[in-house]
Amino acid sequence: MQATKAQVRVEQMREHVKAQTLYDGDTQDRATVCPTCGKPSGAGKFCQNCGASLAFQECANCHHKNAMGVAFCGECGTKL
Repeated sequence: MQATKAQVRVEQMREHVKAQTLYDGDTQDRATVCPTCGKPSGAGKFCQNCGASLAFQECANCHHKNAMGVAFCGECGTKL
């Protein structure tokens, strides 16, 4: 009886795994979110909703490129 229950549970898990959507590496459908307004910004250099720049800001200390709107460098911690 326990073996039958275990087999049923295994089959349920297999069906659940088959039904899952897996990430296939395609990022073209992903939307960039504007750090200023929080809405999808589009593919340009400026947000299509609020006009904020989406360019990177370079750290003066280590020259790491950080997203606009962050206060500290993600590489060295210097205030931007």
